[in-house]
Amino acid sequence: MEQKKYELTTRGKYAVGIGAILLVLLLCFGFLAFGGSKPPADYTGIWETHDKHWVYYEKGEIDTDFTGAAEGVVNKQQGTYFVNNGEVDLTYTGLGASEAGWVYFDKGVFDNTFTGFARTGDDWYWTKDGVVDQSFTGTKSGTIEGETTWWYVEDGRAARDFEGPAKTKSGICYFKNGKLDQNYSGIKLMDDTWYYFSKGKQDKKYKGISTNDKGVWFVRNGQVDFGYTGKVTHLGRTYKVKDGVVGNGKAVYLTFDDGPGQYTGRLLGILDHHKVKATFFVTGFFKSYLDCLEREARAGHTIGVHTYTHDYEKIYKSSKDYWQDFEQMENLIQQHTGKRTAYFRFPGGSSNVISKKYKEGIMTELVKEADEKGYIYYDWNVLSGDSGDTKDPDKIYKNIVKGCAKHTHSVVLCHDIHEFTIDAMDKTIAKLLKQGYVLLPLDESTPTVHQHVNN
Repeated sequence: MEQKKYELTTRGKYAVGIGAILLVLLLCFGFLAFGGSKPPADYTGIWETHDKHWVYYEKGEIDTDFTGAAEGVVNKQQGTYFVNNGEVDLTYTGLGASEAGWVYFDKGVFDNTFTGFARTGDDWYWTKDGVVDQSFTGTKSGTIEGETTWWYVEDGRAARDFEGPAKTKSGICYFKNGKLDQNYSGIKLMDDTWYYFSKGKQDKKYKGISTNDKGVWFVRNGQVDFGYTGKVTHLGRTYKVKDGVVGNGKAVYLTFDDGPGQYTGRLLGILDHHKVKATFFVTGFFKSYLDCLEREARAGHTIGVHTYTHDYEKIYKSSKDYWQDFEQMENLIQQHTGKRTAYFRFPGGSSNVISKKYKEGIMTELVKEADEKGYIYYDWNVLSGDSGDTKDPDKIYKNIVKGCAKHTHSVVLCHDIHEFTIDAMDKTIAKLLKQGYVLLPLDESTPTVHQHVNN
């Protein structure tokens, strides 16, 4: 009996020992799981307070004001992690501040393999090996907001307000709003050289005429050739060149609104006779003459939208109504010419105030939307006077010749729906050519002429 009691006592001791061990383990687990873990009093860095929860300590105290990069062990991995208001955030991807500068995090973990553009707030920065390169100024190819292209970078930041030429690995390119402008063609100055661009890139193969706000120039090998004197043929017409300046260095853009109409065919014949090109801002008003659209395009003239109806009340009562009418004309142009156009002119011009009668602020709204849609609008800086001032061809002739003398680039407002306007054209064109002007159609290289928006 006494032997049996001894055996029970021994078993009891073992049971007590095992129970004590289990109790200690349970207490330790509870200590860790419910916030019992605390770093040394002088500790600064990341610390796991309980299961899968890491916080930032500053000298032994949790710092809920801290946001940025911090060192520590997370998921048993020593590293640099992103902390947001004192807590490790393993969902964050982007830039965060560190002692080394701005660094890149992928799902909360510092990624030293990342090279490209990364974002913080509204700004994007060029990041190399996980660290923003604030010493870099130049161009980089990369993706910002889903768009992959060349971007201009200044002190590491994507300079979204930069406009002008800059060097890239693929050559000299033209930038607008901080990115490669593939719509731009024309001449821009960089490092004392006037470079010629086509679709945003220097075009070394082009030989001919181009313009900028300073004048009309002879271009070859990708830049203005100031050493050339001779002749150049452009769009079927030959002009004199002296020291790189074409003609008298001034351009005239004859523009015709409201057609095609019954006199458009005759006008096309006059333009063809003089071997010059013009621009037609067209409507769908005179349906029996719409075949002229094809003829205009085939002859090399520029075609732009002037709305389908030219009905002020209809088009200016809302943005939706304007663009619906616009698209109707755009589709008609495509139907007759095989392609759409990027150019247009507002009925009444962008400065018109009659639109205020139908909707306050509509012109401001439409101008902004046009830019967002990628369209280019042109007003004018020379009036022929054929929209109400006169019906005298001689007066129209004098108005145009006098007006063009005031500008380097003259955009002339005419209407090909008036016979008296067409009557003035032969004499007017002959005079302008004799005076040395270069007559051109509007295109992406033409300096834009915009009036003040009054509504």
